[in-house]
Amino acid sequence: GFCCGAGQTCCNVDSDCPGFPGVGVVCGEPERCQGTRGTIQCNETLFACETMSGVPDDSACDGSVVADECGTFRDVSCSGASDQMAPRCPSTCSSDGDCDDNAHCDVSFCFPDLPDGEACDEPSDCASGYCANGFCCASGDCCRTAVDCPGRYGSPATCDDARACEGTRDAAVCIDNQCRTQENVPDDSACTTGVVADTCGLYPTIRCSGALDQRAPMCADSCTGDGECDENAHCDGGTCMPDQPNGSACDEASDCQSNYCGNGFCCAGGDCCSRSSDCPSGAWGRPSECLAGTSCQGTRRDPVCNLTSYQCQVGDPTDDDSGCNGIVSNDCGLYPSVSCTTMMDQPSNQAGRCATSCTMDGNCDSGAFCNAMMSCQSEGRPGDACTASNQCMAGLSCVDGVCCTSSCTGTCVACNVPGSEGTCSPVPNNQDPANECGGLDCSSYFAGFTGSTCYERADAPSSAVSCNG
Repeated sequence: GFCCGAGQTCCNVDSDCPGFPGVGVVCGEPERCQGTRGTIQCNETLFACETMSGVPDDSACDGSVVADECGTFRDVSCSGASDQMAPRCPSTCSSDGDCDDNAHCDVSFCFPDLPDGEACDEPSDCASGYCANGFCCASGDCCRTAVDCPGRYGSPATCDDARACEGTRDAAVCIDNQCRTQENVPDDSACTTGVVADTCGLYPTIRCSGALDQRAPMCADSCTGDGECDENAHCDGGTCMPDQPNGSACDEASDCQSNYCGNGFCCAGGDCCSRSSDCPSGAWGRPSECLAGTSCQGTRRDPVCNLTSYQCQVGDPTDDDSGCNGIVSNDCGLYPSVSCTTMMDQPSNQAGRCATSCTMDGNCDSGAFCNAMMSCQSEGRPGDACTASNQCMAGLSCVDGVCCTSSCTGTCVACNVPGSEGTCSPVPNNQDPANECGGLDCSSYFAGFTGSTCYERADAPSSAVSCNG
């Protein structure tokens, strides 16, 4: 409980010294295990117990007295013998038990136990008593730096956001000399050139670069030529536009998916179209053709847009009777004939258009007249019955109730003489129903006459001859 020099027994008064007041032994030089025997007193200057008039006696330097701590080797102590020599520290070891508690035997030498993070090959090498992965630590896989940690503490980089070309990886870290996993460490290297960042619509696809730290690539938003657009697009007015399907409007071949633009539209070839009205009628139409003049029936072919190929073609026949215009469809007998018109749709029964009655001769064909029954009738030939000259053929007159080749105005002549109807002929003897002869006296004349002239043949008494009219 008192302070004094190293290796001495401290005291304040004599009674503080072991063995006071008699003669005792004192280990005066513990490091050498040397002591004395004599009167015990407290040196008031040194405040240390001492034996006066002492003689050598080392017995007080017993096993409790440490002569030397010996560094990392076990301490050496005195033996308690009355005559001792200073013990010597060991310089080799054969096991950890030959070393201090904070040391271990390695290659026959006691080395200090290692702190965490130092290389080791067995737990006894470490102050923590734990050795793993070749290093000292408290537990788990030990390390000095992150590179010492096994691969399972990390993972390859992954591309987590293809659009931004950003990724992460799990990295091994060494914390408190123990291996740990740090998750989601930024690492864009997995976003390689094989990763599409954006298809960019009609502009070329953009890709990541595979660099460790990347920025999101940007899509193009303008163009100067078709080569700056996707394969299914073309540059038009500085903007990539989609190639158009067949039937869409175009102004150049590159506008079209088919790479052909004709007649202002896309298709495989020829005149392209989106509807039939787009097709040139001169090339793909056929005018109306009269197929049956007597019924005024015909067809035409219109231009047609094939809505599968969007190509112009000649259409199927469609009804159109206008091509029969001017063709006589029915002569209508004694009535004026009828003809086809320019109408596209005409009745096939053209006979139904013929007149069936009349009110005047003008309602009938030439060579016919309108009779009392209001029907057209053929003009009479010589000898045909009539009531008026308009009922007779041109050049004939209605005389004596028949059509006559002359006006037959002479005496004793008629146009209805039986057997000579239609020709002006002398009235036979004893016949004059129409009083053609008047009161002509044919006495002294031979029978016979021409016109109104009697021919004298021979003198004869009137009683022997008569007028044949």
